[in-house]
Amino acid sequence: MKAITIFLILIICTIAVSCSDNTTQSDNQTSIYPQEFSTIGNMIVDESNNEIIFKGVSIESPIVLSHSLDDKASNGIFYFDQYLEWNETIFRNISNFGANIVRLPIYPAALNVHGMDNSLLILDEAINWAAKYNMYVILDYHSIGFPTTGDYESNIAEGYGELYTTTQQEILNFWSVASERYKNNKTVAFYELFNEPVYPSFATSAYTQQTTQWNNWKTFAEEIIDTIRNHDANSSVIVGGLNWAYDLSYLTLNSSNAVNRVNVIYAVHPYPGAIAYMDSTVTDWDMVFGTVSQNYPIFATEIGFLLDNPNEAPYYEGLFVGDGLYRDALKAYLIDKRISWTAWCYSPYTWPKLLNDKNYSMTEAGRFINTWMLEENN
Repeated sequence: MKAITIFLILIICTIAVSCSDNTTQSDNQTSIYPQEFSTIGNMIVDESNNEIIFKGVSIESPIVLSHSLDDKASNGIFYFDQYLEWNETIFRNISNFGANIVRLPIYPAALNVHGMDNSLLILDEAINWAAKYNMYVILDYHSIGFPTTGDYESNIAEGYGELYTTTQQEILNFWSVASERYKNNKTVAFYELFNEPVYPSFATSAYTQQTTQWNNWKTFAEEIIDTIRNHDANSSVIVGGLNWAYDLSYLTLNSSNAVNRVNVIYAVHPYPGAIAYMDSTVTDWDMVFGTVSQNYPIFATEIGFLLDNPNEAPYYEGLFVGDGLYRDALKAYLIDKRISWTAWCYSPYTWPKLLNDKNYSMTEAGRFINTWMLEENN
């Protein structure tokens, strides 16, 4: 009898171990790091075709952060005192924050001031730190304007001049070099071609968004993608909507308005008061990207909010019109639509900021994003 009992115990243990192994494999199937991502229908998927929802943050420009102490010493610019110190701690804390992806903004002005070679070394450092904590990165060419007309939003930073001003050739050159450098690095999950396309007349504050402008932007986006794919054939790219990466409604008007390339994800920046729709509503979201998400993969590469309204900023939470707060409405919306997102900005300086200070204490927005991430992870 004792021998039979021992035999039965061994069988039960064997079954338990086998079940445990199967569960682990199943649970880990979507968390194996690193993987390459692509698109199927309206989904972002991993190498096993499992749908992945990314949750992360944007940081301040790695190139600017890396040089901030040197720049402060040489010219005493006040805002460098408020930046995070450039080191691995940023990425360790982002990982603890609950993120699985980090968006790395790359200002054209920073590339020009510090040079391509130096800038790439800093991006290497950021990517390696992200990889250490099993996080992916988005490389984001962080300009605002319309490349095909050469009009760019003015944002002057001492030591850099106009942060956003660039040219089509500079854009193509950057992506040619970057895609060649990172073509075999799976930590670099996505190339975000251009931060916020907007067709402007900045002199008159008249912003005209029409299908003609979308098609002009789409054509140049396809040229950028072709440049990238000449080096990194399997890459996934992110293409922003018009109107500060907010309006993707053109994709619902006609299927020919879609970017005519594979593995394309579309970016939106649904802040509380999107500029074309001051006092934004859920109905606005449906119109400009929610309906689109039924057929195309969407990534909200910037979200965030402020509790006050300096300079009529579109980030002021009070601009959202609807039941409850912007933060709760957006969270429910993105979860329902299964849309990936990165919050702007993991910084104590760049608003809408997630941090209060260089000691990483969180703002109210930071605490909300942190809680949301941890809920999703659990």
